[in-house]
Amino acid sequence: MEARDVVNAMARWLHVFGGVLWIGFMMYFVIIMKPMMPTLDPPVRAGLMTALTPRMTKWMRGIVGVTVLTGLMLLGIVYHSGGLMFETGTTWSASSIILVVLAFAMFGPYDLVARSGAGRNGWILGSVALLVIMGMQYAMTDIAGMTYRAAMIHLGVMFAMILAANGFMRMIPAQRRMLEAMTAGKAPDPADVEQAQIRAEHNAYLALPVVWTMLNQHTVVPGASSSLWFLGILAFSTVVVSWTLRQTSK
Repeated sequence: MEARDVVNAMARWLHVFGGVLWIGFMMYFVIIMKPMMPTLDPPVRAGLMTALTPRMTKWMRGIVGVTVLTGLMLLGIVYHSGGLMFETGTTWSASSIILVVLAFAMFGPYDLVARSGAGRNGWILGSVALLVIMGMQYAMTDIAGMTYRAAMIHLGVMFAMILAANGFMRMIPAQRRMLEAMTAGKAPDPADVEQAQIRAEHNAYLALPVVWTMLNQHTVVPGASSSLWFLGILAFSTVVVSWTLRQTSK
């Protein structure tokens, strides 16, 4: 057994375990915490937030960090240097490099849209997201010559980078300011409350295609022979599960 195999196996285990905890935290917040908080008396709500926020923030930082770092390790081992990146006769090119960079940097455009009025409208944001996914999927497979599995995992990278940046750059800072206000006996800034809730909801919904890409990259159907199959099933599955989450979180 080579050292590379040991690193690969351990990274996979940590990546999956970290992902399970990460998604579990997000679903708990959206399905349990978000609908429960408005029903509590203000002193009870403040006490609960004061007790939970520091602990959840510390755990989330560690979980997200482990999941992202192990994911990057696996991306390099399995794809970027493992021979599964491109179809036969294709190699790295300007288009493939640009697409990989875009997958890592998509939080910037997403953040601009999320900060606008569209961030409060799930249908608008979802429609824009579907167009972006369609463009990325087509470009990676039909222009850059990536394999279906490589395209899947890089779409997963795109979603995961948005998830992580949402947590570190938007949710955790907002929660920290809310906690500081409540500790001082003041009401939290409504803008912080709104942003924390919106980004948490976005992350819960983004977790759905992340899981899809993690699983579907190991299969040949649906979608391996046609981007239309992939997009149709992804859109249908996301809408159905998103509607279910919406109902259970009321």
